[in-house]
Amino acid sequence: MEEDPWNLREYLEGLRRWWWVLLVVPLAPAGITAGVSASEPVQPLTYKATATFLLEGSAGVNNFPPLVTTRPALDAAAKQAGLSSTVEELQASVSARLVPGTDFLEINATHTQPTMAADNANAVAAEFARQVAKIRESQLSAARDELAKQLEVLGEFASVRRVADTVASTLETGLSSLNGVTLVVPAEAPVNSVSVTANHMVRDTIIALVVGVLLSVGLVMLLDYLRNPVGSAAMFQRRFNIPHLGTVPRWSKGVGGGGDLAVESDAASGFVEAIRQAAANIEFGARAWGINSIVVASPDIREGRTSLMANLAVAVSPIGKRW
Repeated sequence: MEEDPWNLREYLEGLRRWWWVLLVVPLAPAGITAGVSASEPVQPLTYKATATFLLEGSAGVNNFPPLVTTRPALDAAAKQAGLSSTVEELQASVSARLVPGTDFLEINATHTQPTMAADNANAVAAEFARQVAKIRESQLSAARDELAKQLEVLGEFASVRRVADTVASTLETGLSSLNGVTLVVPAEAPVNSVSVTANHMVRDTIIALVVGVLLSVGLVMLLDYLRNPVGSAAMFQRRFNIPHLGTVPRWSKGVGGGGDLAVESDAASGFVEAIRQAAANIEFGARAWGINSIVVASPDIREGRTSLMANLAVAVSPIGKRW
């Protein structure tokens, strides 16, 4: 059957019928999203400063990052530099990492003030350099003591004295470069803040509103489909694939009072004309298809079947048919 060009009217009628769904469903998620976003605390801007070290030697360098953030090291850094930050604050804001594929170590410090971020990073870097220097000096002292013992034994043999001196010189040179660190890039006050997850309340609310609108339109279509009304003659013909004989509007209870039918009491009204038009169509169909009886049915009680049948019977009574 050819599609009705006015099919859009049915969808618009459904949207009008369920207008409250179109209003409530989008506003609910939009309101919840806006409320959740508004309740989240606004995160202050955070700045990160970085101090970079060049590592000399490879023995034990993997232990350097944990050494930077130990509580004794941070406490010594705060006291040595006179920082206003506590040890707990430094533990939460200072980190260290080895740059992959290089001999560099980075010490990062974050703070809401850029100058404080740089001061904290430089103070921790200075303390780290002192700690490494102490470890290096301890290693050198132990190596020198062991070397002195070996030379004392070798000294008894004059033939190997020159060889021992050469070995001692070589070992001294090697030990001097053991696990050294050099600060190549001190931390500076950062200009740009660290990217943080922003609270996009307006954006999230608009997205929730759009999603709610789409859901509401789908829900309206579902509700209208389940309601399954016949709202127009075109819908009637398309849904049941049978001819439409007429549409009779509902008339008030006052019409036809005192036992009179509507077609007799108010012959000039619109619904009386609709009944007569339906009767004329029925008469045409009766002649064309040889119909002598018509049954009026409805899906529920008290929908006016008796009244409609009586008025149709009066309207077509000149035809002499049985209704």
